[in-house]
Amino acid sequence: MITGVQDIYYSVTQPKRAIQFYTEGLGMKLIDESEYWIALDCHGVKILGEDDQPWGHMLVFEDPDGNVLKLMNPKY
Repeated sequence: MITGVQDIYYSVTQPKRAIQFYTEGLGMKLIDESEYWIALDCHGVKILGEDDQPWGHMLVFEDPDGNVLKLMNPKY
């Protein structure tokens, strides 16, 4: 059961600058980086990536027990 929010996703126009802010400013660890995905260790919740699809937007993350979960926002 989800009992709170540990992180929030949002799009950025300057990914390199965002990585610098979150790693240097907030102490998050960069786990993986590609053209489309940035994965950050957010102190217990590992953000694996995000994607826009014709059906909507998706954020994929892993909880402290290793369970992979997706938050999806359909386009109407």
